Amino acid sequence: MIKSGAKVNVQETEQGLIISISPELKPWQGIALGGWLLVWVFCGVFTLLGALKGMTEDQSIFYLVFAAFWIYFFFYATRSLLWSNFGVEYIELNDEALNYKRSWNSIGRVRNYQLENIKNLGLVNYGDNKFARSYSDAFWTIGGESVGFDYFGGKVVFALKVDERGSIEIVRKIEKAIRQSKK
Repeated sequence: MIKSGAKVNVQETEQGLIISISPELKPWQGIALGGWLLVWVFCGVFTLLGALKGMTEDQSIFYLVFAAFWIYFFFYATRSLLWSNFGVEYIELNDEALNYKRSWNSIGRVRNYQLENIKNLGLVNYGDNKFARSYSDAFWTIGGESVGFDYFGGKVVFALKVDERGSIEIVRKIEKAIRQSKK
């Protein structure tokens, strides 16, 4: 197991290397996110019930814009709460490929990346943009990818909410598995 902000388990099997990454919220963070979601639902329902009393044309535009924003943030807060409770990332390396799955309580699609096409494996570089790094690491988001590589000109990122030390260890394990597969 790799010590990190997220729970990282590493298993070496006969078929290859399996890394699982589970998000870990502190109890107060889970309570805060759940409480915020409850208040959000209450405020949204209360406001939208006011729309049922009858409204003018100007008010209908307001309620339409309000409902769009309310649904957007409700979706993302619910998604984040579900991810922190049921989400797991799986990285499986065998002799030919790296298979990656972002699993929501065992539901998710496996993405297959051929090892010979993986380039520039390493830590995700946020550069000087400290705001982007801080926001993606916030407990109420599902961001914070810390490991990535280039694949056919595109970027592939994973290892959500893993600290730098854990990310370095994940990169080392993957590089070692890739080197062993080439032998």
